[in-house]
Amino acid sequence: MKKPLQETFVVLLIALPLVYLIKVYPSLPAVIPTHFGLDGKPNGFSDKQRIIWIVLFISLLSAGSYLLIRYLPRFDPKKTSSLGSGNMQKLAVAVVALMSAVTISLLYASLHGSMSFNRLFNPLMGIFFIVAGNLMYNIKPNYFVGIRIPWTLESEDNWRATHHLGGKLWVIGGVLITVCTPFLPGKSGGYFFMACVLILALVPIMYSFVYFKKNRSSL
Repeated sequence: MKKPLQETFVVLLIALPLVYLIKVYPSLPAVIPTHFGLDGKPNGFSDKQRIIWIVLFISLLSAGSYLLIRYLPRFDPKKTSSLGSGNMQKLAVAVVALMSAVTISLLYASLHGSMSFNRLFNPLMGIFFIVAGNLMYNIKPNYFVGIRIPWTLESEDNWRATHHLGGKLWVIGGVLITVCTPFLPGKSGGYFFMACVLILALVPIMYSFVYFKKNRSSL
């Protein structure tokens, strides 16, 4: 995607929750749910004016995240992140899309009085893991994005092997989360989601450590 088109698309993504807020705000009750349990039932409430500040904060955070990821290569003293700047731009767009979708889901839940994590939030996160996994597979060593632990930062081979595994794992995990959680009842979907996230976080770290130990012992 060309830069002007990409940035126009990002602006539209950031604006979508604000437009949706303007549309639904008159229909919101005076007191709305702003926090939900794993079962989707509200367990925190606030006056509806607060949702304005929540949406504005998330929109600013989304814009800031995009700019940070988008322009990270300029702050890399060794210019290593510029090798994967294309992937970083795609990741930046994916982060904005995720945050906008989550914000719209929160507004929808506030309007209807319940949040279906299994049908809204969890599948959105699953799709994000799929996108991030595809990008992670080819991301180059850098100081800012990726599985940045001592063993991957020390060795380019370790970085490559860990991110190849992590990328495949995140895609598989993302597909499982997206496909399975909408059909799991109640809190089961939430527990399944958290178990998947834990596996996606820990397995690449453990693999990187084992790879480091194996290659160090072979020297």
